[in-house]
Amino acid sequence: MAMPALARPPFRLGKDPQPLLSPPILDEAGTTCKLDDFIGRVVLLNIWATWCPSCREEMPALDQLEEALGGDRFMVLPLNIDEGGITRGREFYNEVGIRHLPLFWAEP
Repeated sequence: MAMPALARPPFRLGKDPQPLLSPPILDEAGTTCKLDDFIGRVVLLNIWATWCPSCREEMPALDQLEEALGGDRFMVLPLNIDEGGITRGREFYNEVGIRHLPLFWAEP
């Protein structure tokens, strides 16, 4: 017989905010930043690579989303994890016509 599922909350609330963990993030200008540099915006963090078929497929839709909603309050933050670095990410953007997304790379 089926019984109701009892789920616990997925997060435990702490008394004080905790620091946001972040890898070093490199932008195309060569500036290193962290996720907390984007505080104040809603951020859609998309971790992607050029060799990932579903990533390749979704990038044009994310580009359209950034075009429609990107600004001071919202941004798509596409974080490339390619071993080829940010240069490989730029080649991919040019290849598929990504025009509105910024380009970030997760430094190893």
